[in-house]
Amino acid sequence: MKLQVLINNGLDENTPASQLRFIKLLNPLAFISATFALTFLPVLLPFGESGFHLLATIACTVIANFSVLLIIRQQYYLFAKLTFQLSNTVFFVVLYFQSNGTSTIFYYFLLVILVAFFIYNRQERIFRIGFISIASILFTFFSIHSHFLVVQNTSLLFKTLNSYFNVGLLIYFTGFLVYIYMGQKNYEQNLSESREKVLYAKERTESLLLNILPQEVAQQLKEFGKAEPIHIPMATILFTDFVGFTRTASQLSPSELVSELDLYFSAFDEITSRYNLEKLKTIGDSYMCAGGIPLQSQSHAIDCCLAALEIQKVMQRIREERNAKGIPGWELRIGINSGPIVAGVIGQKKFAYDVWGDTVNIAARMEQNSTARDINISLYTYELVKDFFVCEHRGEIEVKGKGAMPMFFLKSAKMEFSSGENGKQVKSGEIQVKKEFY
Repeated sequence: MKLQVLINNGLDENTPASQLRFIKLLNPLAFISATFALTFLPVLLPFGESGFHLLATIACTVIANFSVLLIIRQQYYLFAKLTFQLSNTVFFVVLYFQSNGTSTIFYYFLLVILVAFFIYNRQERIFRIGFISIASILFTFFSIHSHFLVVQNTSLLFKTLNSYFNVGLLIYFTGFLVYIYMGQKNYEQNLSESREKVLYAKERTESLLLNILPQEVAQQLKEFGKAEPIHIPMATILFTDFVGFTRTASQLSPSELVSELDLYFSAFDEITSRYNLEKLKTIGDSYMCAGGIPLQSQSHAIDCCLAALEIQKVMQRIREERNAKGIPGWELRIGINSGPIVAGVIGQKKFAYDVWGDTVNIAARMEQNSTARDINISLYTYELVKDFFVCEHRGEIEVKGKGAMPMFFLKSAKMEFSSGENGKQVKSGEIQVKKEFY
């Protein structure tokens, strides 16, 4: 926990993303450098006055490195980086001369080069190049100076320092290797997590898209940016509408009304999905779906009739439950028609899959001319399903804009396709087999 506090020193939600990983490295580096410098004290104190001339240099380095943490806290990130590298570079130079060239301190310039690669971002690359160049020159100069140009200091103090520098150098390089390994591991983990997030977001987006549009249409939109409307020579449209909805709605609060509609429409969704119908939309209390779209089907009319019977069965069950509690249940009327339609997506915003054509208008008229708890089908649909369902001929009924039209009440599946009393329980397996030959 404390390590995490140190690593995140000076970072908050306003920190530029380009600085995050560099400052997370600089914080522990500055702390370790200051701590390492402090450890010189027990090494130098036993040597008395001969080691005191190094204490001032070490004290300045400790102060400079701890100051880097304070500068980062104030969010002067570039200034902190420059302070860190400059103070440590000067420290190594001064310490080298104070040790009369005996120390292997010049190897620490390799650390200056290494650090420069890791603490500057792309916008600060001029400083990275600068410190790499300076440290490279100093390393070359002092390595030559140490081996060829000076008389080696063989005092116990500098032998001890030399050993200490060697251990410290080993620790620093080992730490960097561990950091690089952990960084790579963390990068791979973050990359894996990012991929999972992207994949989840993609799946979520596609799932939401498929809740709005049929899969085939959604695929066209993703690939081509548009979906051309198509003519479907034969499909079946189903409309539902609640009887007396305006009066019922006036007796409920908005939240209660929405809750009730959600209860019924969710049940309708489950049923239509099971019969491979495409939900098109809800308008107020009206629910619209279709069979045989976007992929054409030979059994579209049968599918819609089966779904309509099950919808009315669900309505009856909910009514009985409500009536048992003294609550009036809602009543539904359904209209179905079959024929040619045009289906597709139009417009540029808030895409919605829709259907057009006279078939749709007649299906709406079938619903309007139905009665509570009944399923009203047109002559076109009747001709397609009469071999499978019991239908009651209503005669010809005047339809606005269409004149007199034959209509039929869909009552139940025929007995040979039924397992319940009066054909209310449909043997869906048998009727599914039959409709394959339709």
